[in-house]
Amino acid sequence: MEGVGTSEEGPGLVSGGKTDIAKEALYDNSRGSGLLCEARSGVLRTRSLRARYTAELATMCPLCQGAEETIRHIVLECTGLRPAIHDAQDSGTSGQSAMGATNDNSALARALGFRGSGEPPGWEAVEATKRRLECWWRKQVEQTRAPRR
Repeated sequence: MEGVGTSEEGPGLVSGGKTDIAKEALYDNSRGSGLLCEARSGVLRTRSLRARYTAELATMCPLCQGAEETIRHIVLECTGLRPAIHDAQDSGTSGQSAMGATNDNSALARALGFRGSGEPPGWEAVEATKRRLECWWRKQVEQTRAPRR
């Protein structure tokens, strides 16, 4: 499974973040919330994940052509999405440069709403992540519906 709970994104990111069975206030029944849930569980339909099941599917990000399209790339790195990365970092992943944040599993964990025991949630970072995921989804739909030449 691509994403947060695998060796690709860092072992134990999912399992280390939640210890109690309780309602998550991160979800508000929006498109962004659904995509956040997929990203948090490692099943967001990125090109990297889909390439595992679709022969010869390109995995490069079609929006920026800068890297493979993974959860980490969409949430923290892609320059073709809004809000801009520095805005998302200012809202909850502060103190790290764009490159430093992409190499740090804790930046991805914070952006996806994971936190340590007793830590307050990073609402601003999570909201920025939802907006980025919604932007990514809209662009995926636009590409699918665009006439091919």
